[in-house]
Amino acid sequence: MSQLSDIATILQVGFSGFAFLMAALSFKLLRGEAQRDGAPRSAILKAISRYTAYTFVLAFLVSASRFGEKWYASNLKRDEQLNLIRSQEAQTCRMGLDSLMYADIKTATDRESLVGAIQQNLAGCKTILKTLAEQSTNSMAEDVP
Repeated sequence: MSQLSDIATILQVGFSGFAFLMAALSFKLLRGEAQRDGAPRSAILKAISRYTAYTFVLAFLVSASRFGEKWYASNLKRDEQLNLIRSQEAQTCRMGLDSLMYADIKTATDRESLVGAIQQNLAGCKTILKTLAEQSTNSMAEDVP
């Protein structure tokens, strides 16, 4: 019964625990065939070698999945930071446009003061306007057959 609890403990580690368990069972099979009296059976050795190869494939998949998880986590964190920056830029742009619509235009008395108010309040919108222009260009390029 303790062997079953040990196996359950190993499997709690996850996929890497499963790969380790497969390697341990492969070793146990090879040891059992080596301790057997008489000549080794070629069919059994072939099956054990396939089982061992499968174990190595699992070990490789464990390693690849670990790297994949780290890559995905780093990209997810980068995307979250980029979305936060874009959200802050959008809020700055919205505040500048509100200020332009409700206050600065009413106080602008001539063309130069109006242009100055527009340039001052739209400064926070440069990256958003550039992104929108790029998206518009890309969507128009996709529409062309």
